Amino acid sequence: MNYSLVLARKHSKRIKNKNIKRFCGKPLIYWSINTLKKSKFFDQIYVSTDSIKIEKIAKKYGASSLGLRDKNLADNYTDTITVVKDFIKKNNFNKNDLLCCTYGSSPFFSIKNLKTAFFLLDKKTDFVFMAKQINSECLRSFYITKNKNKKIYLTNSKFIKFRSQDLPKIFLDTGQFYLATIKTWIKSRNIFTANSKIIINNSYVDINTTKDFKKAQIIFNKKL
Repeated sequence: MNYSLVLARKHSKRIKNKNIKRFCGKPLIYWSINTLKKSKFFDQIYVSTDSIKIEKIAKKYGASSLGLRDKNLADNYTDTITVVKDFIKKNNFNKNDLLCCTYGSSPFFSIKNLKTAFFLLDKKTDFVFMAKQINSECLRSFYITKNKNKKIYLTNSKFIKFRSQDLPKIFLDTGQFYLATIKTWIKSRNIFTANSKIIINNSYVDINTTKDFKKAQIIFNKKL
């Protein structure tokens, strides 16, 4: 059996009600649920939220709910794996069932991306997720302390003497979805393992600010 879980907590630091804010004519969470439904890869789509309003909207578009998420799992510090593990405890899953976790604010994955993820997920693979390639020169970056001394610290001293052309390619998780077996979700503490695989897709916007939200709509509209 294949399941999907859409995480959509109520509070957002910089965009009020981000998950249900109108995005290209629909609540933002609609787009994640809609892609999951249209793919026909999943036997059941669930939503995990601490909001009655978000739960109601998610159900309207085809998701199910096991009840509101506990408040202690809906703060700014609880990680994705912890929330997924709590959700799994409430279900009678088989350890070999597949679970695809995504977010109510992640509209930039497609049916094709999901199909690729299912293809890549074999017995030796932990997670499959989407990522974008970023400038390798970030490996030679540094930061400056905020105190009066203004000291400079290298982010990673290992690469400071590397020529640009010798730096390894680096990638950034785009937070669109994570596909794995129930067994893997239960045993894992980290999604980024040596046995995980990525799908490279640079067409996305990390929606954290009002400016991001507007930019995301422009880019997403081109896909419709």
